[in-house]
Amino acid sequence: MSAPPVIADVAELAGVSVATVSLVMNGKGNISDATRARVTQAAQSLGYTPSAHARNLRGNQARVVGYAYDRHRSRFNPVLDIFSMRSCESARVTGVTCCSSRMSPAQGLKPIAAS
Repeated sequence: MSAPPVIADVAELAGVSVATVSLVMNGKGNISDATRARVTQAAQSLGYTPSAHARNLRGNQARVVGYAYDRHRSRFNPVLDIFSMRSCESARVTGVTCCSSRMSPAQGLKPIAAS
């Protein structure tokens, strides 16, 4: 299994610098339309998507959401289970780390340690 593409891969394929790729991906800079199109095409062909977690680290942000509930009392509450699962899925897409006490303590801390 190969590693997901990184910004350097896009830069190499497009024949530009990593800084240029960054500017294009962030919609900034005075980049020509032709170069912007080349970078965008390279990113699409590689399947590259910017990492929200990397952006958070670069911005010196800690975007973590945690919540706790009594697992024993809500053990058979499918609505709460679905809410918990969907909330964490949505959070991850936007680069927010989510952990829940529904997980074991070791599992619950893994996302925080990795972010």
